[in-house]
Amino acid sequence: MSFRLFVVACPVVAFALVAAPAFGDKPVTLVKVRLQGGRSVVGELIEQSPARLKLRELKSGKETSFAQDELLKVDRDLADGDAIASAGLPAFVAWKLSREQVGSASGKIADVKPTAIYLTIGTKAGAEKGQKLTVYRDEGEVKDPDSGEVLERQRAKIAQLEITEAREKFSKAKLLGNLEVQLRIGDEVETDQNGTAIAVLPPVDQDGNRTTGGEKLAEELTTALVNRGVKVVERTLLDKALAELELQQEAAFDEASARNLGKQLGARAIMTGRAVQTGRVLDVHVRLIKVDTGEVVLAASQKKNGSLGDVVGDAGAKGPKPSSGGDLLSRIDLAVHAHSGNVKASGKSVIVGPQSALSIPPFSSSGDYELEIGFVRTGGSDALVGALPIGNGHFNFGLSSEYGRQHNLMSAAHQPGSLQNGRHYTLRLRVKHKGGSGDVEMFLDGESIVKTQFAISPADREWAGIQPGWIPAIKSQNATYEIQSITLKRL
Repeated sequence: MSFRLFVVACPVVAFALVAAPAFGDKPVTLVKVRLQGGRSVVGELIEQSPARLKLRELKSGKETSFAQDELLKVDRDLADGDAIASAGLPAFVAWKLSREQVGSASGKIADVKPTAIYLTIGTKAGAEKGQKLTVYRDEGEVKDPDSGEVLERQRAKIAQLEITEAREKFSKAKLLGNLEVQLRIGDEVETDQNGTAIAVLPPVDQDGNRTTGGEKLAEELTTALVNRGVKVVERTLLDKALAELELQQEAAFDEASARNLGKQLGARAIMTGRAVQTGRVLDVHVRLIKVDTGEVVLAASQKKNGSLGDVVGDAGAKGPKPSSGGDLLSRIDLAVHAHSGNVKASGKSVIVGPQSALSIPPFSSSGDYELEIGFVRTGGSDALVGALPIGNGHFNFGLSSEYGRQHNLMSAAHQPGSLQNGRHYTLRLRVKHKGGSGDVEMFLDGESIVKTQFAISPADREWAGIQPGWIPAIKSQNATYEIQSITLKRL
């Protein structure tokens, strides 16, 4: 029995992300610090000297400093998309909102007159007539005497104000209470938020339905917002309001309905979103709608190879969240992983008909692994082909196929009759990395039938009808295969 393996390196679909804030103009420098040992940290640059670099981490909000000899590389002016890829969509959105103070207005005292107190916040920043504000005075920082790290910024609450007139760029206010306080130019003011500020709706799929993944993403967003000090509507109150207004999740995505929901909840803004899975490609969009104006004040999106469980950040790594191995067939969802109408479930197996492809649940290609596929060809005489990840690319394989020569890949002979219909086979692919190259060995029923070494060189192309966004995947050409098992083993 003779088979050949043909291989070409292609890239895993990369992140394609965009985040487009529609408000705020506070300058900030986002940096990605690559440390000795491989770890990466993304955050706001606070200061950098010849000896140290200090930043505020995007995920935790904590200030961290590094000695220059710890730094391998510093990427400055990091794009929002790169920040999302490293820190995760929830952490990025929470950071953006806490920084821009959506749901509350903040500014400073610009002048103090006998008739009015002038503030640097206006209607553009969310100021409204009748709003109550708290006045804070900066009393300096508490620092670690050894490292110089800022432990806390101290602010004293000294007075309360009420806005009497709000214009686009400034407001006038009056002092509340009987306190005789000497207000100063530069004292900080913030609107009081006795109620909740933002309601987070779980992202829906393309049909407007809630999903388990969408619910999880909403929880991640809520946690990240709360950790950043942003007030969020309790989920039970949100569900109750949706029921009372008889709003479906699809309708709540509409700006007008979102505003009605926000008013019902007393929220200043509503966060909605969509998460659309097309094969192996996930496209997530979230946006924040101001209740009083209907303005979309924040929009962020993430498009990547993976599932909703992969949008919470990768700590500098790329690619889908690594699987620890085990049974992958039981994790297949045909609504997501099937690519044609000729794929269907049959008991615990999956039938892959002619000209049909089946994606395999994603796993990391950063380590060595073996993938074992148990199958029976039940009809026809054509090939079983596939594409699996390796390094920053992928390799293609085939049994009984002529497509290697046809697509200008490595030559592969077409051998009709090499596979017998009705017989169970176990195909095992062993993948090992060697720097910039990789070894792939192919076994059929325990017999090594080919071993190939090649340089990993990214190339993004469709191959034998398998789209890059489907990988890892297998495909039947003009035969029918019953896939009985798919198992991943880490080496």
